[in-house]
Amino acid sequence: MLITSISKVAVTTVATATLVLAAAGSRANGLDFEVWAIDQANTADGGNKIYIYDGNAMIKQRCGNSPTHIIDLSTFGVSERPHMLLFNEEQTHAIVANVAHLPVGEPELYFIDARTRLLAGALEIDAHAAIPTPDSRYVVSVDPGEQLMHLISTDYETNTYTIVDVIDTSVFAAQTGGSAAGVICPVVTADSRFVYATFNGGGLAVFEIDESASPTLTPRDLYTAAEVAPVGCGGIQVGYRMHINTATAAPAVADHVYVFDTRKIGSKPAPVVIPLTAVNDGHGMTASRNGLYVWNWNRDSNNISVIRSKTSTVSNTIDIGRLPDGTPVDLAPDLADTSPDDKWAFVSLRGPVPLTANNPAFDNAVGERPGVGLVKIKGGKRGNLECIASISAGTYAPGTLVQGRDVGGLETADIHGLRVRQILD
Repeated sequence: MLITSISKVAVTTVATATLVLAAAGSRANGLDFEVWAIDQANTADGGNKIYIYDGNAMIKQRCGNSPTHIIDLSTFGVSERPHMLLFNEEQTHAIVANVAHLPVGEPELYFIDARTRLLAGALEIDAHAAIPTPDSRYVVSVDPGEQLMHLISTDYETNTYTIVDVIDTSVFAAQTGGSAAGVICPVVTADSRFVYATFNGGGLAVFEIDESASPTLTPRDLYTAAEVAPVGCGGIQVGYRMHINTATAAPAVADHVYVFDTRKIGSKPAPVVIPLTAVNDGHGMTASRNGLYVWNWNRDSNNISVIRSKTSTVSNTIDIGRLPDGTPVDLAPDLADTSPDDKWAFVSLRGPVPLTANNPAFDNAVGERPGVGLVKIKGGKRGNLECIASISAGTYAPGTLVQGRDVGGLETADIHGLRVRQILD
């Protein structure tokens, strides 16, 4: 996930829940914050939960603290595969996308009051990812399977969530020359005006949130599959530069980061193409608050490509495939976010039975230690893995088949969606 708009140099980057434990607050550096992580395993396998940690306590205790809350999403009607999680700009609501295609009548997009941990609203649409605009007026939700994109009007004070436009993106497949045009992840610009939408078959479209009449998603630029490779999901804006990655399970196929000039939307500016070497299966992206560096988290190769934003060059590759004592470990780092003081990064670590994004021919999303990893950031360019807050949901029963293989006895937890929430109230 990680999808954020950063612009402050510019840095712009539901039923009732049961509160398991009382909130624990600390105030290191005057900043209180939480780390929210989703276990997308099914309820029957001990998953379908959001784990909430005191971020400062995790740093101070080097991952020795327990979650302050565990939200059981089944109490909201979420039956399986909660996948992505983001917060609105005010940090009052979590938007949770449930990637499984559920029967008619079961919502798959949830709005959770982050302060009370209670359900605030739900919509009955399939959603792989749902991204709030920085101005908190809309959410852009995508369903790559049905090749649909929804524009949702949001009022977090009254908890009113209304679909105002629906786009059938399948029409773009012929124009891009890609195999399909389901949007994997939308990335909203810092000014809340435009949406970069990556297609699962290759290519990319830039839509304007057009309010000249009724709110609509209007295409402004379209890139072919020859210009932008498939399956990009990480995206982050630094100043006027929008960074979009691609991911591939096959180590023999190069990954890329594309850098687009947001000032030239409408004229289809050619992106700067950054080829990534010695890495594989990039997914999450984060950026330093000073805007100097973008981190591309590579799931299969257990490392981070550090990109100097101003020059669009790779400055460093950080290996996080070893525990602090030097023991090699396959972590499959997925989605990440940073602490408010920009000194630490938190990353979701996949389990031995990944339920999404894994190609059995390569096992690119298979990890050994499901949980939340804590990475120390050193000057934006360097870093190291400090510790892991492990999450265990149980083990699969003997004879359980996932993607045709017997996973009996393996850990069920599969951590995917992750986000840092700064406590502003």
